[in-house]
Amino acid sequence: MNTVLFQEFCARDHIDGKTGNSCGDQEKFLAVIALKFKLSLKSDGKYRIYWRLTQGILTMAATVASTILNIPAPDFRLPATDGKTYALADIAGEKGTVIVFICNHCPYVKAVIDRLVADARTLMTEGIGFAAICSNDATTHPEDSFANMQKFAKAHEFPFPYLHDESQKVAHAYGAVCTPDYFGYGRDLKLKYRGRLDEGRIDPPPPGARRELVEAMRAITRGEAAPDQHASIGCSIKWKAHM
Repeated sequence: MNTVLFQEFCARDHIDGKTGNSCGDQEKFLAVIALKFKLSLKSDGKYRIYWRLTQGILTMAATVASTILNIPAPDFRLPATDGKTYALADIAGEKGTVIVFICNHCPYVKAVIDRLVADARTLMTEGIGFAAICSNDATTHPEDSFANMQKFAKAHEFPFPYLHDESQKVAHAYGAVCTPDYFGYGRDLKLKYRGRLDEGRIDPPPPGARRELVEAMRAITRGEAAPDQHASIGCSIKWKAHM
């Protein structure tokens, strides 16, 4: 298990509503999480780790190296905060496409949102289509309601569509697990990048940090493999009870 991710979880999160948990030994911690969420240590534990804890408590999810590249982007048709409805074809750019799952309340999203908007503007001027999707259950997290999505998009001057996945079917189709969660596609709409925006998390990235999403998408437009795909870290998507 990645030590940095483990330490990040222990430092910033809660387990069953209790703060100050030391988490203890990494293997013991992973075993507890695996048992709690019926995960397999041989598969989920090794390749994809989900931290999905009690509803209403800040949670973290990380996606790692098990991502299968070159799979096609699932189609969708979703309403946006600008009053329009968009399909994947409406978002797709001439040279590539980025779909990012975000929400309004998550501190990880709030910490990166202005950098995300700036990098989206850069990519959009270079022929990359861009859209954000919110799939969170607004019943349990009203800050992520469609009305609040509209306010969030306006406050941060989104240059891209902000789409509402109320049914959560699109999040499931993409395999999204956290906010923010980035999916970068080539011009053929096949997955080439499942990394992060940059190395910043709750705190800003250090001076001179790489713009990882921008660099990856530029490489993809040149027909090159996206370098150094580091896992995105954030709050888990807030699934509906029946999901």
